[in-house]
Amino acid sequence: MSTTLSHKGLPAGVGRFDLLRLFEQVARPGFGLSSTAVALVRHYVLKTMDGDYLSGRGGGIGGCSDMGAGMAALLAAVDENPSSAHAAG
Repeated sequence: MSTTLSHKGLPAGVGRFDLLRLFEQVARPGFGLSSTAVALVRHYVLKTMDGDYLSGRGGGIGGCSDMGAGMAALLAAVDENPSSAHAAG
């Protein structure tokens, strides 16, 4: 079983480390994630490449392709509110 998600990519001028910084700022206070969960996401982001965050790239569940479904979901959230990614810097 495999599910593929895709996204519009990061807004111009926003990189994967900006996304990671935003995630780390909101993960614990906003979503109550543990420091272990935050560290795990950091680990996965560090294993990705810049091209994984371009429009149309997706993350697979089961196939482990590209950057993973969790990061695709974060990118989808940025697609809905791109100004929040710029505020993280």
